[in-house]
Amino acid sequence: MSKAFVKDDVDAIDMTDLDFDPVADEMISGLGGSAKNYITPGGLEQLKQKLDELAEGADSDRRARLIRKHIDLAEVIDPMDQPPGKVLFGATVTVVDEKDERKIYRIVGVDETDFAAGKISWISPISKALLQSCVGDVVVLETPRGEEELEIEKIEFKPIH
Repeated sequence: MSKAFVKDDVDAIDMTDLDFDPVADEMISGLGGSAKNYITPGGLEQLKQKLDELAEGADSDRRARLIRKHIDLAEVIDPMDQPPGKVLFGATVTVVDEKDERKIYRIVGVDETDFAAGKISWISPISKALLQSCVGDVVVLETPRGEEELEIEKIEFKPIH
């Protein structure tokens, strides 16, 4: 399965035996060195909660540094402040695929990604295909199985928790 289709979460990697390495941290997080860490207000609260939990436990200092870095780089974008009509960061997008099946995606920050819950990172291939689209547009998504067309059926901006 492609990396773009799995949960991007530092919890998936045991970092306790690794030395601090900024390049590795960027690879784990999905953010490049100069990348913006766009995040919803709910996502920022979740990061702060993870950091608080680390302070209470005996978890890795490296993991705490990574979370602090993401908080420091966070640029909060509230979906409720986005202009309607186009797929932008924070949008909840309903698409119809070639099999006439509806799927709902929420475009969120890399720290909020949860594919099973329909929360996809703004830097994922799916998001890149959807961004800037309008209702009625058909976008082409490159997948391991080939091209897949998705029609934009609905765009909403609502709080993301």
